[in-house]
Amino acid sequence: MSDSGDNLSDLLSCSDTHSVGSDDTEPDVPSSDTNDSNPPRTPISSRQPTKVTIQSPGRSFSEQQLIKMPQAVLQGERSRGSLELYPTLAKLAVPAIPALSSGLPPRFLEWLAARSEIGREERDLMCKYLGDIRQLQFQWYQANRDGFVIRDLIGLSEHAYKLLQHILDETWNCKLGRGQELEFLQWIAFLRCMQIDFRPDLGKGVAIAPTFYEDLTTSITHLVTKVLREAEGDPLCSTVATLVKSTVETPVLHSRPKYSAIHVDAVNHHKALGPMIFFCAMAQTDQEFMYQANKLSLILRYLPSLLGFLIALVRPAPDHADLTKLHKVSGTSEWVQCRVLLYHSDDFPEFQERMSRIHRMEEWETDTHHMWLTSSSGEPQSYPPGAWKPFCDGLDKIVQSHAVSPPKRPFAAFTDKPQHQWLLSPEDEAAARRKSLAKDIAVSLNHSAHWVAGNTMSLRKGEGKMNLKWANDPYGQKGLFRVVLYK
Repeated sequence: MSDSGDNLSDLLSCSDTHSVGSDDTEPDVPSSDTNDSNPPRTPISSRQPTKVTIQSPGRSFSEQQLIKMPQAVLQGERSRGSLELYPTLAKLAVPAIPALSSGLPPRFLEWLAARSEIGREERDLMCKYLGDIRQLQFQWYQANRDGFVIRDLIGLSEHAYKLLQHILDETWNCKLGRGQELEFLQWIAFLRCMQIDFRPDLGKGVAIAPTFYEDLTTSITHLVTKVLREAEGDPLCSTVATLVKSTVETPVLHSRPKYSAIHVDAVNHHKALGPMIFFCAMAQTDQEFMYQANKLSLILRYLPSLLGFLIALVRPAPDHADLTKLHKVSGTSEWVQCRVLLYHSDDFPEFQERMSRIHRMEEWETDTHHMWLTSSSGEPQSYPPGAWKPFCDGLDKIVQSHAVSPPKRPFAAFTDKPQHQWLLSPEDEAAARRKSLAKDIAVSLNHSAHWVAGNTMSLRKGEGKMNLKWANDPYGQKGLFRVVLYK
């Protein structure tokens, strides 16, 4: 990429971090919501296996590795009785990082020192954890700025986690201009795009390098939000919305999913944010898929209002994959895996039971809630061939669970028949949207396949992730700053 970092500085002047509803309203969301054909890259070994895991496509791992993984297991030992959230994989070798490079950018330290709400002792503590995140940034660079790269934040307290989240949020308000160093611009962009999960029961955090998953979830959550609002009978009075950031706080996990969670009482609300009713996760590696499934298995009991969830995996197809299960990306020579897992709340016990014994990604194939989407053209095709109908039925069951019975009395214009007989009333359009929801999600997954394939091809050419160069959802023009990460 030929643009200079300075030319991107104006793109880094950013939006607020408050939550925005899917209907473009901007509610003031409180800080917590509810207690309710490309082979995998060759991994490299790490000098710090106790901290970093680089997840690449095509690997499998056991449930014991997935759930029970304290730091000792990362070092190759087995520890008993400890719960962990993510898989241990082979140790990855990474070239040594020069000590000078591992420090935080001086301009960032000046910006941090100016934060009057953070005391000196707290700032010193934040620099320690930000130093760990800085190491994660280098590890991500050495993994070709792709894949699922994570790092433990050992000893992280709840207070420190909230301070870190505050700093990440404030980077979106950081005043940037021309003439600033590329290193500083990339560091700010990295902080804006990364994510931190917190395990209060373990006293540790998991820092996750950017995967840009929200670019893939936003279209699906928008579709589901619209249908759920209309299912209530009066969409104009509905408070259902997708949040920019939904703060999930439970005794076992704190997380901030972006454009992934649908809540009630989320539009123009004057009270506490309502509970989460639907969740969507998009993964681009097997390990990220399992990580998301594991997170859900940990917190489902704390989300009694959750009606259902969808987890999808869209990733480049590995060598020698079964073509009958793959999705051909039109206009390219690329094939991808497009796998979908959909669960309704009635079946959560079955999901929990499966998660307690699953060992490999391949074992999802025996789950009746799982399918491979092989085509979205016309009538979508799946593998196995009969898997498409249960997917459609599952989505409709989620919508029906939210539908108000009897429905709220809608505003008159919603039911008025149009002047021309070939036009549908808003009510009839809503019914048609509900009927086509599964197909619309299949189309969205096809767009995700193009997104992944396009990025794969551009990364192969050393050009970064091409899709970040366009002002697409969810950020539009405000998301163009992300291209600086691939300079």
